[in-house]
Amino acid sequence: MATIRPEANPLRANEMANPHHTGLLLFRGRPGARLANAATLEVGTVSYSLWGSSAGARMAAGIGSHGAARVGGADVPRPSAVVMAYTGHADYAANEPPTFVLVGEDDGIAPPGTMARRVRALRHAGTRVEFRTYPHVGHGVGLGIGTSAEGWIVDAIRFWDASMGGSTAPPRE
Repeated sequence: MATIRPEANPLRANEMANPHHTGLLLFRGRPGARLANAATLEVGTVSYSLWGSSAGARMAAGIGSHGAARVGGADVPRPSAVVMAYTGHADYAANEPPTFVLVGEDDGIAPPGTMARRVRALRHAGTRVEFRTYPHVGHGVGLGIGTSAEGWIVDAIRFWDASMGGSTAPPRE
């Protein structure tokens, strides 16, 4: 079962920064349920991205690497991009989607060095990766408002756009 809560999605915080249809999907059940039920939920399955932070980033990255079916979910298309925030996820596959990675330099739960190792492995495998570290930021940056990470969402949307071959995100001020 999945519940769509558009008001809870950080991307919805600034509609000008996000030209894409967004909604937060809270999963209870199988990964990939949203895409398996795309027609019912009125969402597309082309050029979508998966975003996650902490444990959610592990799920997003795992689905990007191996597909939702490998973790007991529906057999659905893999994402055109993965955005993973502050996680210690290290697994990767030979054919990863483009991946935007962010972490705070002061994160003691998912240290930047752990994420940097995965980034190096992805790049070595030929994956397009953007890796951002933010000074004086710990675990759980959220929107980054009032921190050095402020604006990361616009950067991640721009990365996603580039992964789709577009450029609809406004310039970052």
